[in-house]
Formats: sequence, C-alpha cells, structure tokens
Amino acid sequence: MRAIPIAIILALSLVLARPAAAQDFDTLLARLEQGQAMAREGRWVEAESWYRQTLPMAQAVSGEGSADEAVVYILIANSLRDQGRTVEAEALYRDVLTHLDTILERPSLTHSVGLNGLGMLLMEQWRMQEALEATRTAAEMRAELEGESSEGSLVFATDQALVLKTMGRHAEADVLYRRILAVREATQPGTTRELATVLNNMGTNLLLMDRADEAEPYLRRAIAIQEANEGLGHPSTAVTLSVLGTVMTAQGKLDVAEAMLRRAIAIMPPADTSHLEGAYSGLTSVLVLQGRLDEAVAISESGLLRARERTADDTPELGALLFELGKIRLAQSRPEQALPLFTDAVRIFQTTLPDRQSIHIRPLTLLAQSEELTGRRQDAELHLRQAVQVAETGLPEGHFGRILAVSSLGTALQGWGRPDEAMPLLRQGGQSLISRTSRRGSNDTEARRDLDDLRLIFRLTVQSAWTLAQP
Repeated sequence: MRAIPIAIILALSLVLARPAAAQDFDTLLARLEQGQAMAREGRWVEAESWYRQTLPMAQAVSGEGSADEAVVYILIANSLRDQGRTVEAEALYRDVLTHLDTILERPSLTHSVGLNGLGMLLMEQWRMQEALEATRTAAEMRAELEGESSEGSLVFATDQALVLKTMGRHAEADVLYRRILAVREATQPGTTRELATVLNNMGTNLLLMDRADEAEPYLRRAIAIQEANEGLGHPSTAVTLSVLGTVMTAQGKLDVAEAMLRRAIAIMPPADTSHLEGAYSGLTSVLVLQGRLDEAVAISESGLLRARERTADDTPELGALLFELGKIRLAQSRPEQALPLFTDAVRIFQTTLPDRQSIHIRPLTLLAQSEELTGRRQDAELHLRQAVQVAETGLPEGHFGRILAVSSLGTALQGWGRPDEAMPLLRQGGQSLISRTSRRGSNDTEARRDLDDLRLIFRLTVQSAWTLAQP
C-alpha cells in the first residue's frame, strides 16, 4: 500500500490556524514524517504504534477534536488497513469523517484524505461502487481546493483511475491516466516516482485492454525511472517487471518473459502476497506455453497451498490460482481434474467479482471445454453461451476475449453438427480476427497467432457452408 505523501500532511497542517508555537508544529510534523517512513518500509505495526503515541501531541498542539487530531487518526486507519485489519480501519475512517462533518465544511483537505483512504480500503474489499464514489469525491474535493495539477490532486486522481481499472472500466481509466500523465510530464521532472507509478498503472491498464504492444513502452519507461531512483534489483521495480513479463508472454517472447517474471519474484517482498501470486501465475503460464507442465504444476499447487493457509475465504486471488491449475491439467489432457478447478474458479469470480464479468470469459470457455471432454455437452453449451453474452455486453468489438467467446461457441456448434447455428458465429469471429490482424500488421508473434486462428475459423466456416449446401 502507498502511504499518504508527507506533502499532503504538510498541506493540511499549514492551511489551519493554530494557537501553538511553531516549534510544536515542527515537532508534530517530524513525528508524522517518521511514521510515514515506517509505513513506506512496510513496518505498519510500528507505524500504528508511533501514530498512537503522537496523538496526544496533536491534541496538545491543536486541541482535542481538531482537524489535526483527525489527520493522525486517518494515519492510524491507514496503518490498520495495511495490516489487513479492515473492520477496525473502516470503522475509524467513518468515525473520523462523521466527526469532520461537525467541525469543517466540505470540501476540506482533511475530508478528502479520509475519503481517499476509505475508498482504497473499500477497493481492497471488492466493494467497488462504494470505492469509486469515495475516491471520486476525494479527487473532486482536492482539485476544487488546490487545482487539478497539484500533487495531492494527481495522487487522488491516480487512485480513482486505479479503482476504475480494477472495476474493469478500462476505457475510463485510460482517459484519466492519460490526463494525469500529460500534467505530470508538463509540470514535473521526468524521473519522479509518482510518474513511474502512473506509467506502470497505464501500461497495466493497456494490457488489460488487449493492447500489449502499446503497454510495453510505458512499462519499460516506468522500470527505467524506478531503477534510476532506487537502483537495480530494488523491490519497487518488481510489480512493473511482472506486468512487463506478461506483455512479453502475449508477444510470444517466452524466454524473456520467464527471465523477467523470475526476477520479479526474486525481489518482490514476501508480504506483498497479491502481486507475488500474480507473478507466479504469469510464470506458470509461460511454463505451460513452453511445455514444461510438471514445473508449472509444482508452482501452481504451492500457490494454492499458500492461499489456503492465509485464509479459508473465497477470494479473487484463490479463483485465479484455481484457474491457472485448471489450465495446466487441461494441457496435460486431464479434463476430469481440470473440471472441478474451473467450476470453483468460475463460482468464485462470479461471487467476488460480479462487476468484472470480462474476467469470467476465459474460465467459462475452458470450463465448457472440460465439460465437453468429459461428456457434459449440455453444460458446455450453457457456459459457452454465457461467455458470449458476457463478452458482447462487456467487451468492445475486436477484443480478443470477445473473439474467443464467439469463435469457441461457433467451433463447438460446428463440431456438434449444427452448422446453421455455427455459421454466423464463425463469420463474426473471422471478420473480427481479420480486422484485428490488419490493425496489428504481420510481424509480431501475436499477429501470427491471430492468423493461425483465422485459418482455423476459415476452415470451419467452409465446412459449415459445405454442410448447409448439401441437399
């Protein structure tokens, strides 16, 4: 998690009139900055204790019930959030915001900081609509008070874009990231950590939009800035390296992807379990594509064991791990073992990520494939049609996930001897692939894979047409 930048604390402290001596403010700010340093280093328990010890000083400097006291409570809530103590953190955020409404008029800087912290907590709990409302209000408040180009406004806008990205509203997130990037590039040096964060998030969002080639330069630039600031091999580069490894996988550069993902795993903090499991998931995908299935199984099963040791609850991370192991079992020609894994993954995604239906498409199509291979054709057709419905409502035309869903159903129907139903789907999938391939050109590995898929769909379309033409 990202601690609130000390600049935000300074801004809060300077806008409010206080009766105490300047040195008292300086001492208070110095203590807050020390707590921030602890939080940035992942020492969240120490940070919480430090802030609680600082609370009497804030009360002495500005009075009990003051806005400055509220700032310290917000920092305590941040520390609770970072420790995973979500119930305590949410209660404290809400108590502080309720109290602020009695002493300050909105918009206020303190309100904006509390709302943004609450919004990020709600995002981590997958309460996405609430998270969006909180972060959007916080960003609007901050921009109204300081202008859209202030550091605080840019930080909060970045958090709002992150919520949009996590919700699967990638086009909206892309617009916001580009606006933030333009402001930072126009007003700040090109080597700031904040710029690297925006570039990383923008590249990740482009990858999720099926635009891996566009994502690559943003991610490489983010890594260059991170390494310039922190040095080679610093943990701050790990997440971006992991995402760039996924881009390399999409481009068919498997050896490069493997090296990047292993490097990311080696330097990633063990406490960052979500990103760490994501990197392991990316590595298993590479190993499957390389045909190293036994290695992939070992990594995937270890990840599942770790996830179940952390919590007995169903989480999106658990769903992703089940999905990855299911893909490996299917690649090993063991559909009977893949079937329950995909079934559980789909159930978890539908329960924990109901607003991100685009994530459901690939698990649904592979679940259907496992069902078909184990003699459950009726279930397979049901899930393929469900995947098409999700794709057509949640993804733009030309997105590979949408092509996949439509073509998978068309291919299945053709194989089941129903060419009249298969033909329009195969034509639709083929036309989308033609447009996609033309847009990409023909030089990279991903484009060549698209051409291979197009040839298969063309053959199936011809078969359907031939069957329909028979008397």
